[in-house]
Amino acid sequence: MNSTFMGIEIGKRGLLSHQQALHVTGHNISNAENKEYSRQRVIITAADPLYVPALNRANSPGNIGQGSVVQSVERIRDSFIDDRIVVEKDVAGYWKTKNDFIYQVEAVYNEPSEQSMRSRLDELWKSFEELSKYPEERSTREVVKEKAVNLSNEVRNLYRSLYELRLDANRQVAHRVGQINLYARDIRDLNERILKSEALGDNPNDLKDKRDAMIEKLSELVNISVGRSDKDETIVYIAGENLVQGEIIRPLEAVMDPENNGFFKVVWRDTGTHVDARGGELAGLIEARDVIIRENINDVNAFAINMTDLV
Repeated sequence: MNSTFMGIEIGKRGLLSHQQALHVTGHNISNAENKEYSRQRVIITAADPLYVPALNRANSPGNIGQGSVVQSVERIRDSFIDDRIVVEKDVAGYWKTKNDFIYQVEAVYNEPSEQSMRSRLDELWKSFEELSKYPEERSTREVVKEKAVNLSNEVRNLYRSLYELRLDANRQVAHRVGQINLYARDIRDLNERILKSEALGDNPNDLKDKRDAMIEKLSELVNISVGRSDKDETIVYIAGENLVQGEIIRPLEAVMDPENNGFFKVVWRDTGTHVDARGGELAGLIEARDVIIRENINDVNAFAINMTDLV
């Protein structure tokens, strides 16, 4: 015979289940402006029945239900979209960094304006033309000299500005390496906390949100991919090599490269091998430093040499 309090117990379980659902709803509302938060929902299921098939079960029809229980609190998140966000932020970081430095290179040339190398060159040609008309005049010769000095100063200032810009890109490479290591350590610490929480049977959704946010920030800096091991460990790869695996981290290091004028190259700290950075802000900085700005410096040098030979 069923207890007279059984109906009260079923009602109490239903109230507790939906009370927890209300708490989760309030948690969702309070984090409405939190961009790193993933909405959560409560999965409510029927509790195990009072009787299971056995020889000693009560002689009553059907299984007697015991109300509802909260099975889990899950995040509403799409892993496919998460992977696409990581890829697109990698591409966005790469092109944004290149665009910033190309804009700075354009600002260095300061074209078109009266204070630019082209305007100084035009003034020199005009002074030569005037000199061809009055070669015996000392004043026209002095004008040619001054215009040539102005042009040489402009070329020198242009070279110095481009070289300073390259040094700035080099410093930012070292800074990005430090940021990558910092995010990697944060992901490693969150992995440790999440694994401990899951081992106790909890579902640490908020910690997973923080980890996903760190992974997205890391993807802006360098080309990464995310996977899981057989032990259910979250692994972060850079070009197929482990940066973070569960509670293990392999930090990067920026070391001076004697083959590249002492500028920094990025290597794995434990092995010293080259890091294949193909995307993100790190790759954009390296390409801006070693390709875009370097080519402009070489062009300015070539112009100065050719101009000297021609004159």
